[in-house]
Amino acid sequence: CVTSLAAFLTGWHVHEKAILTPLACAALGALDGPAELRAFLMLAAPAHFSLLPLLHGPAEYLLRVLIPCAYAAGGGPRV
Repeated sequence: CVTSLAAFLTGWHVHEKAILTPLACAALGALDGPAELRAFLMLAAPAHFSLLPLLHGPAEYLLRVLIPCAYAAGGGPRV
């Protein structure tokens, strides 16, 4: 998990979907305890926002607006 996150952070050309590998590892680690869950939530929020550029068509515009609004209305991650 740490290796895949380090590879993502130091990659020369990183695609948005490359964050899914360390995010999946962190999701499994989040089951270990509250500290790991907190770390997962800190990684998950920017990871999900980084995937928004993949919704680039006019049909997806409403999703691009509603997803961050729903996240903000929910108050963000809480542990």
